[in-house]
Amino acid sequence: MKNSLSAYPEFICIDATYKLLDIKAPLYIILNEDGNGESCIVVVGILMQEDKESLQWFLDTLKNCNPCWKNIRNIMSDKDITECEVLSTSFPDAQLHICIFHVLKIFQREITMEKLKISSTTRNHLLELLQKMVYANSEENFDILLQKIKDNFPGRVFSYLNDNWVKIRGEWCPFLGKKHIIL
Repeated sequence: MKNSLSAYPEFICIDATYKLLDIKAPLYIILNEDGNGESCIVVVGILMQEDKESLQWFLDTLKNCNPCWKNIRNIMSDKDITECEVLSTSFPDAQLHICIFHVLKIFQREITMEKLKISSTTRNHLLELLQKMVYANSEENFDILLQKIKDNFPGRVFSYLNDNWVKIRGEWCPFLGKKHIIL
């Protein structure tokens, strides 16, 4: 695990799963990608609490055991606010990226008829536009799609996007974020 991280420290992914253990504690996994494009687990940790202090301890332990942590330039995670905050502090030179799978999953969960008081047809159209935004190939394309949403959907839909997603678009839209390495 140490050898893999030392050999390929530029990009790591971090995520937690909750369904592997009967004790309901999150199992954190950090992995990287080797020269063959294969995922390699480089750190595993069971945290009894998923709070800032526990996550900070986990990342500090990683850093203490792996001096190559200074070469981490890109981190893929989900949109957990505490996790993103601790990752930003722990790896100040790294660019955070939110996993597209998680972004689309959150849109599916949060863009609902009940929460936004929209019809099924409106929801489906909106989810199609959001998927196009995720894959926008330029700032201009992103802005055109965002304006289309602002002009054609209830204000609460635009407010949700503006309050939660627009400010951090460089983290979840691969073509808009600052790039350290090409993946």
